[in-house]
Amino acid sequence: MHTDPLILAYHNTDYHVNGFQEPIQIGQISSEADALLKANACTEWAFITAWNPMSEQLGEAENRFRNAGLKAQLGAWVVKDGAGCAREGNWPPEESYFIAGIPLESAVMLARIYAQRAFVYGRAGEPAELWIEGV
Repeated sequence: MHTDPLILAYHNTDYHVNGFQEPIQIGQISSEADALLKANACTEWAFITAWNPMSEQLGEAENRFRNAGLKAQLGAWVVKDGAGCAREGNWPPEESYFIAGIPLESAVMLARIYAQRAFVYGRAGEPAELWIEGV
């Protein structure tokens, strides 16, 4: 188990996707994500945001502006709105996107462009993984 508080915070977050009944959780398989992948002939997905770069809280207006820039780059993939919501503590929900069909390399590139320390990544039939910059 990780002891880094930031990594623990990512693990203790529910990743809600609009239209899904259950949130995605790191280390768990999401049958709803798998069904969406299958319906769109995809094999992988990412859940990513542009909010709060490098885990530093910004104002809501700035975060929404950053996220609009991210969404503008997602045109080729199947995208659903969502939000990362901490299960405890006072970190506010982060508006995010579930992106079906995005290759890991593209998700990493977007995370770097938007200064994200981490994002959630998955493949069909496999548990959701936490991707962390530099780990």
